Amino acid sequence: MGQHSVLVLGASFPPKKAESVLTALLSTDVVEPIPVGKPEKVRVVEEYMEMLTSIKGKIEKVTSSLDIKYREKILRFEAISKKRIEVHEIGDAVKRLAEKALILEEVIKQLEERAKLTKQIEELSTYERLLAPLEKTGLDLKDLFEKRQLYVRIGIIQEKDRKDLEDLFRRNNILYTFMHSLDRDVFIAIVSMKQKERFDRLLEPFSIEYITYRKDLPSNVDEALKYLRDNIVKLSAELEEIDYRLEEWKEKHFFEVLALNEAVDCLFKALQKLANSIVSPEENRLYLEAYIPAQEAEKVKSKLEEAGASVEFKEPTAEGAPIFFKPTPLVKDVRKSILSMYGWPSVNEVDPSFIMLITFPLFFGFMFGDMGHGLVLFIAGLVLRYFGPEKYRSWSTLLTLMGICSMFFGTLSGELFGTHIKLPGYHPLIELFEDHEISPEGVNMALGLSLLIGVIHLIIGFMLKSVNEFKQGHAIKAATKSIPILVLYISGVIVVGSTDYVHNIIPKYLANIFLPLIPISILIIVFGEPVVSLLAKTHHEPVSALIGEGVLELMLSLLEMLSNTISYIRLAIYFVIHSVLTMVVNMAWSLGAMGLPIVIIGQAGIIVMEGLFAYIQNIRLHFYEFFSKFYEGGGRPLEPISLKGVLSQIIFTK
Repeated sequence: MGQHSVLVLGASFPPKKAESVLTALLSTDVVEPIPVGKPEKVRVVEEYMEMLTSIKGKIEKVTSSLDIKYREKILRFEAISKKRIEVHEIGDAVKRLAEKALILEEVIKQLEERAKLTKQIEELSTYERLLAPLEKTGLDLKDLFEKRQLYVRIGIIQEKDRKDLEDLFRRNNILYTFMHSLDRDVFIAIVSMKQKERFDRLLEPFSIEYITYRKDLPSNVDEALKYLRDNIVKLSAELEEIDYRLEEWKEKHFFEVLALNEAVDCLFKALQKLANSIVSPEENRLYLEAYIPAQEAEKVKSKLEEAGASVEFKEPTAEGAPIFFKPTPLVKDVRKSILSMYGWPSVNEVDPSFIMLITFPLFFGFMFGDMGHGLVLFIAGLVLRYFGPEKYRSWSTLLTLMGICSMFFGTLSGELFGTHIKLPGYHPLIELFEDHEISPEGVNMALGLSLLIGVIHLIIGFMLKSVNEFKQGHAIKAATKSIPILVLYISGVIVVGSTDYVHNIIPKYLANIFLPLIPISILIIVFGEPVVSLLAKTHHEPVSALIGEGVLELMLSLLEMLSNTISYIRLAIYFVIHSVLTMVVNMAWSLGAMGLPIVIIGQAGIIVMEGLFAYIQNIRLHFYEFFSKFYEGGGRPLEPISLKGVLSQIIFTK
């Protein structure tokens, strides 16, 4: 049901045919290469990967510098045109990508110029900040620093260090002076050249920014500051012009760069996976294996043989072999968004996606039954489908279906945004409120319907367990355990349904037919496996132990049947809670116009919070009550290499 087997493709080819064979594999979009421990290096593949790495480096330099990132919007009302790159072989693809990357060359030069200007401005600004406290002092730095017999230090210190530094200078008979400017303290200290090293050691404990003499600047402090500030203004103007040009370029080529980046990344990863699967079993011969869908085998074989490869197929033996899931509309969305959270079905398991396509929206609709709220979800699903990101499209299907089911159950109860709607000629089947009070009959109807849904759901689960066991080769276990448990559950439900406790909803004659099946099922569960083991002489355990296991399984099954069935009452409980909450919120209408904001916020809150609670309970009913009967989810989907991205697609043509 939905999942299909895969085959292991083995392709053998000479090194000179490597490019054409790998091109054929990439063009199929259905191949998952099987990695090997020590892959053989293929020269042409290595060269192409090096070229792609070089292109990738240039792209990353531009995207990181200009902050070019693909930010997927929740809603996008303008269509994104996907860039199609049509090529004949891998080499053509690499060449085309390299040609497209030429648009980066000029902008990279501008980025380098921008970096150079930024560095120059930072250096000039730093020196200007250091000299600023000496402004209007008339100092000549050249005259100070180039005295041969004297060693001069000019430094900027923190105010808290001034007293300690003054004490240090006085104790060591150092000639100094302090100036205070722009909230900073500046000192000029002079010692003989012989005391240079000792003086520097004395200053080491302090946090000091030193001012030095730069020969490329005027020696006069005031002239140097003017020169620095003029150059900072000039360079800043140049930098602003470059930034403007870069911003223009970014706006023009934004999606083009993203598409190029995606195409390069897709091709590099695809080549990397192929390269990691190639071995050389003999001289001048290459070999690789890959998983492919069985239904695509002949098509892929034809392409590879045309490319010059010898092809063989075999059944997968590794436990980690993937499964190919046919992308059936709607079903694939349920599988991707819900089932994958629990685990993908294995090859020997029934795929429950088809059943969940019906039951998941149905259960949610029951708990969230309101025509108005369902309409909101339905519209939200359609908006997400046509204007939302591609990765959320599967959720849009669920939202739409859940909205439809919510409207359906809202119609059954006559609820529209918590208001009871009375239509001429129509009487709601589940009328929860009567004269603004909860109707016991309506609640009982909801409870009965939830139990009926639960019974049907569990019966399906028990049936699928039997199917799985037959698929897995456990026919005896199915015949002596799973099928009798299924019969026991159905018989028990029918017998209980015929009693006065549930108003005899099932006819007595039907109960009389199923009543004898209860003890028969119990006997088979307890003694079936021991008897079969004795007759077939395959038992490895004492018969008493097998009987004990049967008794234990019977008791556990009875407890599970009861607890699992009762769990479905939550469908009715949440249905009632949802209706009561919306009715309470609508009481704000009694405030007149002032109640409108309360109603709007309250209704929105119910849609969000109750929707979340209903979703969580829905997950629980499926994952715990339903899946625990038959489903393990130990498989994984086929992950074929693909050159199709969100913004770009590389297409191989003949």
